[in-house]
Amino acid sequence: MKRATEQQGEIGQLTTLLEISKALSSTPDLKQALLRVLEKLEAHHQVLRSAVTLLNPDSREIYVEAALGITTEGQRARYRIGEGITGRVVQSGRPIVVPMVSREPLFLNRQRRQPGPELSFICVPIVLGKKPAGALAVDLAFEEKRDFERDTNFLGVVASMIAQGLRVNRMVEEERRRLFDENTQLKSKLKQRYDFSNIIGTSRPMEQAYQQIEQVARTTTTVLIRGESGTGKELIAHAVHYNSARAQKPFVKVSCAALPDTLIESELFGYEPGAFTGASGRKKGRFELAEGGT
Repeated sequence: MKRATEQQGEIGQLTTLLEISKALSSTPDLKQALLRVLEKLEAHHQVLRSAVTLLNPDSREIYVEAALGITTEGQRARYRIGEGITGRVVQSGRPIVVPMVSREPLFLNRQRRQPGPELSFICVPIVLGKKPAGALAVDLAFEEKRDFERDTNFLGVVASMIAQGLRVNRMVEEERRRLFDENTQLKSKLKQRYDFSNIIGTSRPMEQAYQQIEQVARTTTTVLIRGESGTGKELIAHAVHYNSARAQKPFVKVSCAALPDTLIESELFGYEPGAFTGASGRKKGRFELAEGGT
């Protein structure tokens, strides 16, 4: 009978781990993913309250990233490394089990647990790159015959899965920041490249052209640039774009010579249903697809 109960418990844990794996991969939002993990623990393992705390690498403070059953005030709790049970778990990288919370002097209760039935507390580290990056903590109803070793091992596996989700999240955030910085640098270089000072020419007609560029760049009007081949029409167009309010949007170049005369208008600006014979639906032009680019 005992063996059958143990097997059922193991099957239940494996089922929960599968659901946790799905929860961690279901959304790129780390907080939402962690909340779903805590919901699985609450639903299948009689967890009364739970929290995932993470270590801020800059301030070295431990903060609550996601929690269930904890007050808003409690979720704003902060810990120093080595402070209280959570701080000690993050400092040592080892789990701590408190069979009876009411008898533990190290229990700081910054998450504002209300007086009530006796609780047991288990806190396991979240280890990333062989260094503790946070902790997973749960409150359980006190049971004299509870197998704390089994529960701690199970929560350790859950913490390992959270660590992998955290690692992926940080990699994505790092790549996003890198791409953002790279994009900002490229835009800055383009703006510098097409600054007025980089256009050669000091004659009176060129000074007039500079004044016109500066004037039209502040507006949303259509600009027609004419000139012989090689006179710098594209350079002027770039200068207008990168000095306008649309400088952060795409600059779209289209070779009209490659488009038949009868298709230029519809290709560039699109058309509405019924605009001409055979126009049965709406077609977006290339400028519309550029989302407001010049």
